[in-house]
Amino acid sequence: MPRLTVDPTTEICPAYEADDWATERQGLIAAHAGPVPLTDEAAVAQLRAIWQVLQTRKITQWNQQLAEDQQAEDERREDEERRRAELEKEEEERRKELERKKPKLNPFDRQRRVGDWIVPRPSAFALNKLQHLEYVELDYFTPKGCNQAHAEHEKTSNHDTFSITRVDDIVALQPISSLKPSKNIRRDEELTWDEMVMAKNTMLHFISKTNAWPEEHVHSLAAFYVILETHPTRLRDSYGSQIVMNYAGRVRREWFDALKRDEGFNLELINEDLMRSIADEVKDAARKDEIKDKADYSVLRVPFSLSPKNALLCVAAAAR
Repeated sequence: MPRLTVDPTTEICPAYEADDWATERQGLIAAHAGPVPLTDEAAVAQLRAIWQVLQTRKITQWNQQLAEDQQAEDERREDEERRRAELEKEEEERRKELERKKPKLNPFDRQRRVGDWIVPRPSAFALNKLQHLEYVELDYFTPKGCNQAHAEHEKTSNHDTFSITRVDDIVALQPISSLKPSKNIRRDEELTWDEMVMAKNTMLHFISKTNAWPEEHVHSLAAFYVILETHPTRLRDSYGSQIVMNYAGRVRREWFDALKRDEGFNLELINEDLMRSIADEVKDAARKDEIKDKADYSVLRVPFSLSPKNALLCVAAAAR
């Protein structure tokens, strides 16, 4: 049914008695088949009745059309309101996310001054390893390692350059400086005893700053070094510090590997058999170095008048 464009309630019944409608009236009179002829007044009455029936239908259609239009308008407004609410919600979420990501500074105490000592800061690579609960060599935390990190930070722009990495199955951006290890780092076993003591203290300090390590693990690692410092092997054996250094370096590395395998062990329980085995290795290496030094020294003292063959015999004899 065609859509109505004019309100039928505003329409007025035509004047069917007028001459303009004479043709329609004559058509009705001629088509009348009743015994009584249809008069002109009766034809006008029929035309009015027909108009009224049609007008009633148009008004019904108009009212239904208005109702449908109103429903469509209500639905449109509801959709618009829903979309507006969704946009406002998304905008609020974006605002909160931007606010959350916005750099913030914690408040400060106006009565508090800087401490008397600032712990030397290791490289971003070492701190990143600690933050992710991973093994990192102690040399990064020695004064030498911290000074090197400071020098590299001053002369490079790596701390402003980012690289894509994966953290806990999530792709993330991290500064290149936090992913790049130092080329000159020594193994724990190659440090001096004093370097190890200073380095482990610095490492434990920054471990506590991460707030990522379980308290039990931090205490166990600290106790591990305290126990080794007072271990009889270090105090009584001439190679004691070197032996204990080797034990500490190997065991700490194995501890991290074992934790990853879910086979963690107690660092504080010193394995004396392993300590003795490492002691034998250190002493054997020391004896070999001593023999080599003697042999090298003997070569320097070989008389120039000796033949090459006799010179070799002298070296062999000195080695014995």
